[in-house]
Amino acid sequence: MKIRIKNEKWLVSFNTMILECDIEKNGDLFIVTFSLENKRIRLKTHYLDETFKTLEKIFNRRSSHNYC
Repeated sequence: MKIRIKNEKWLVSFNTMILECDIEKNGDLFIVTFSLENKRIRLKTHYLDETFKTLEKIFNRRSSHNYC
């Protein structure tokens, strides 16, 4: 996983896809928003690193199943 910030957007690269995320901070809570399959996904978390690790596992597993 690689994370870049460009034009105030977080670009999170996984094996076969890149998520363009908005990150908001509200007190000690982070709100991660991104689009996936024409849906707007919004996650609330206290730990960005753990959230992105979990997303990485999900998307990498998902991409491997697409090629079976």
